[in-house]
Amino acid sequence: MDDLAELKAMCEALRTECIKFFEEGNKTAGTRARKMLQQVKGKAQELRVAIQERKRAMDLVKFEQEQAGGGSVGVGGTAGNGMVSAQEGLMLQSEGATTGLAAGGDMEFEGASGMMPGMEMGQ
Repeated sequence: MDDLAELKAMCEALRTECIKFFEEGNKTAGTRARKMLQQVKGKAQELRVAIQERKRAMDLVKFEQEQAGGGSVGVGGTAGNGMVSAQEGLMLQSEGATTGLAAGGDMEFEGASGMMPGMEMGQ
């Protein structure tokens, strides 16, 4: 949730600069506001990606439970047997490791590869 707190702080700073520009006529505040808007846009995109990755991990966990009766199906990586759970994949991703999920590619399942049933490319 650090990203969300950072985004909120950026919006508060942006608000201050917008007030200076629109209400006080400070032109340099307008320049700072435009720069901050670009930063907010970037941070918002990072948050969007993090949300989408979490949603995919949640779908993977649900798929694992449905297919394996609660067993673990991996997303590529190393955890003794070469497989990791979706939750472990998210932790590895945050530590900088590359997994099928973290790399943004198709998820790979034991015995099959490709997207989960019902998932379209780009969702």
